[in-house]
Amino acid sequence: MKSGSIFWGIFFIAMGASFLLSNFAVVDFSCLSLNYLWPIILIMIGISLLKISDTWKKLLSGVSGLMLALFVVGTVSSSISCVKNSDILNYENWEYGDVQESNFVIENNNVSESFLNFKGGAGDIALYGSEDHANIFQAKSISHISTCNSYFNDDSLFTIDFEYNNNLKSIPNISDDNSADIHINSAVYWHLNFKAGACDMDLNLKTLKIKDLTLKTGASDINIELGNLVDTCNVNIKNGISNIKMYIPKDVNCKIYSKSALSNESFIGFENKGDYYEATSEKPTDKLIKIKIKGGISDYLITRY
Repeated sequence: MKSGSIFWGIFFIAMGASFLLSNFAVVDFSCLSLNYLWPIILIMIGISLLKISDTWKKLLSGVSGLMLALFVVGTVSSSISCVKNSDILNYENWEYGDVQESNFVIENNNVSESFLNFKGGAGDIALYGSEDHANIFQAKSISHISTCNSYFNDDSLFTIDFEYNNNLKSIPNISDDNSADIHINSAVYWHLNFKAGACDMDLNLKTLKIKDLTLKTGASDINIELGNLVDTCNVNIKNGISNIKMYIPKDVNCKIYSKSALSNESFIGFENKGDYYEATSEKPTDKLIKIKIKGGISDYLITRY
């Protein structure tokens, strides 16, 4: 049994048991707040860096799973306790904007290369290529706040900043149905930069010319399909607890550099080269997809199609 499987098994068992004990008032975990338990993060990072035998790694993975479960339960319980006992929050008198649908369209003025900077909180995010070459960018968002700005950056490259957010998600009886549906011009070369919280993300990039893709997310479920339309595509992933699936064309070369602690990694069709994983194209080509992963406790599946 892999150490990652032991970690996740112990984590979910311990967290479920702790919440049950808390719900039935057997144990009060609210005193185990972030202020007291934050050193657990340092301990887990230290464990992940140790070069030890598989037996010890499995044992320490189980201990880490238990510690993280207590950390999560304690933090959640402490937050709930603070909200229940707060005299400041008065939800009946809380003023907030309604969740609304916003639509944005940016015309294509002979732009050949562009940046897209996306920033958002929790929600559902989808991005696709568009054959509507009259527009470079189209988006529909549902949230409390949505903004979209376009300009030329210091390198004279066209840049789009798109943001949706829900700052009131933690307030009861307020909808948390954040979503963003984005379509970008498939004739343009793209640099994509995503910063998001806990989200479900579907990036269908098969028909797009992606030069760079950067993902910085919280606890997320992410599906990525890459194409073969550029000579070199650089992918950088920095995430928390996530489930990430990535699909790579068989007719490009691909290298994976991974530095992820206590994660399950499944790189199908790739050969372990020591410092990196590699898969070569079925046909001679210089096209390359380079993937760098730096993550927390996550599941990574990268396969070829």
